[in-house]
Amino acid sequence: MTHRFFIIVSLGVALSIYGEDGAEEKLRRRFVTAYTAAQTVEGRTEAVGLLKGVREKESMRLLAGMLGDKHEAVRKAACVAISGTGDKEGYFVKPLMGALTDASRSVRAAAADALGQAEIKADAVKGLAFALLALSAEKGQVEQDAPVVEAFDAALSRLTGKKAEKPDPKDRAAFWIDHWKQNEEALRAADEKKLAIVPKSREGMAPDTFDQLDQKKP
Repeated sequence: MTHRFFIIVSLGVALSIYGEDGAEEKLRRRFVTAYTAAQTVEGRTEAVGLLKGVREKESMRLLAGMLGDKHEAVRKAACVAISGTGDKEGYFVKPLMGALTDASRSVRAAAADALGQAEIKADAVKGLAFALLALSAEKGQVEQDAPVVEAFDAALSRLTGKKAEKPDPKDRAAFWIDHWKQNEEALRAADEKKLAIVPKSREGMAPDTFDQLDQKKP
């Protein structure tokens, strides 16, 4: 069974679960039809564009799922579509954090651009800061990674209103890691206020990939 077969089956199951009452049901069906019928990567990329601006969780789930497509152009198109989709609850933040480690530099940059527009900011800042830290530690990739570094840095500036003054990637990474550590509590409090939820301690919560990186820092 091919990768595409699994995607098709997953989309079909999703639509059967969602039913026909939602306002975006026809759009979801149109997307599935266009995606599965597409004979080219370009066709699948255009299909993903149909999901830009969706509002229902079912539709957002389909769009986030495209970040795992085997084609680079489709994953990048998903990032672009997400950047043009409102996300007041931060639904896309975690999937986009995962895309920051995509094998494709263009996808990583597109994911950063989308994260830079996040309304729920704490994890977006955290993910970008630690992704930049990991990127700055790679050797022999300075020129190739430069556009990605710029994208990560620009996204962090948009989220925080701050600017890393030094151009060296390691210096930028250090600046943003320090900013994260000093402002995590305030960022999470701001998110909790937007989401109208009761603040709670993160103690006891399962650590994510970036928590594990944080624990390695002095």
